[in-house]
Amino acid sequence: MNRYGIIGLGWLGLELCKALKAENLPTWGTTTSTEKLMRLTNEGFDVSYFELKENELKGSIVEQLQKTTHLFINIPPGLRKSSTTNYVQKLSRFLDLLAHASIQHLVFVSSTGVFLDAKDIPVYTEESKPNATSERAKQLIDAENLILNLHLPTVQLLRLGGLVGGERHPANYLSGRNNVGNLQAPVNMIRREDAVALSKSLLQSKKSGVFHGVYPNYPTRRVFYTQACKNMNLPIPNFNDLDSNVGKKISSLKTSNELNFNFDFQP
Repeated sequence: MNRYGIIGLGWLGLELCKALKAENLPTWGTTTSTEKLMRLTNEGFDVSYFELKENELKGSIVEQLQKTTHLFINIPPGLRKSSTTNYVQKLSRFLDLLAHASIQHLVFVSSTGVFLDAKDIPVYTEESKPNATSERAKQLIDAENLILNLHLPTVQLLRLGGLVGGERHPANYLSGRNNVGNLQAPVNMIRREDAVALSKSLLQSKKSGVFHGVYPNYPTRRVFYTQACKNMNLPIPNFNDLDSNVGKKISSLKTSNELNFNFDFQP
């Protein structure tokens, strides 16, 4: 019988856990918060405390992994909080645990940030080679390579665009700001509802490879943020009409076709 594990019951992982439980699928997950552990346990979730450090693993999940067939890994790099974090070392330490597990199917969440913005607004598909050069991007690319080199029956790499939903909306960060640039650059985002549905589709598919999670109809930054701020009754940002436009388009066409998946929720 399939048993699902979710490493990281956060903004996305917890909603995925709820969706799997709603279908009576045996599911467990991890959190780094003891308060959250107690709360979710009281709500009927199977939760383990687990924190991934560069030089140590806090909390034991070996027994859980040994009983798990499908594993969903959503571990934030944490590089925005600390630029010195060695995310690749942390991930490698975690992957060592899988040598003693029964994982048949692994999904790893990455980011479209592995691709470089440019003035010609390049289009990146699931087959495009990552080319971003920031320290965060380089660590993500190295992490992706670790995952893709795993020898498991099914290995899936899921690159998500900007995440929207619940309490999280990027309009909160640009509202009322002046001289906002890249007004004609496309917005590459996905709502949490679609991210959860796409994650479920991957867990139900045996196709290995790279997949993209981005809403396919690209509004520009000006259109997206102006409308979003209006809808949220927030001050509209002021855009710099003279600014050069730098950006990228993330294609999720191959993902949609291979999984027969429709992105239903506009960001």
